Amino acid sequence: MTFSFPALDDRLRLALAEDLGRGDATTLATIAPSAQGRAELLLKSPGVISGHVAAERVWTLLSPEMGVRWLAPEGQWLEAGARLGEIRGPLHALLAGERLALNLLQRLSGVASVTHAHVQAWPVAVSVCSTPARPIRCGATWTNRPCDMAAAPTTAAGWTTAS
Repeated sequence: MTFSFPALDDRLRLALAEDLGRGDATTLATIAPSAQGRAELLLKSPGVISGHVAAERVWTLLSPEMGVRWLAPEGQWLEAGARLGEIRGPLHALLAGERLALNLLQRLSGVASVTHAHVQAWPVAVSVCSTPARPIRCGATWTNRPCDMAAAPTTAAGWTTAS
């Protein structure tokens, strides 16, 4: 998949420049520049997957020849050991982007997994209004507007009725 996020690309280029410096001396000394490689992404622990776009951009910024195939959609819960995806392309680019791409996947998936855990732990908090004129609370705000799902936030947690 191809996305265009100039601000993301700028940040990723800065992170890659900081991470790589003059390059990986071991890779440069031991692997031919024309070498091709393949890697599988496996989950270390169960969780919600997030960060496909950022991780893929890391590798495609290093080489447009990189191919990334995702085997699980973003936002899906996966168990430990599941195959998330595979990367193919120039081995130098694959190794150069490995640390940043995996750090992004781990961090973003961690945030998504913790969010999922909090949502699962909270009781269902959606108010079904039988009397639209009754004040309802959304966060720190009280409102008298009719209670309909179009006006509700994307997360139902925090909706309570006035006492």
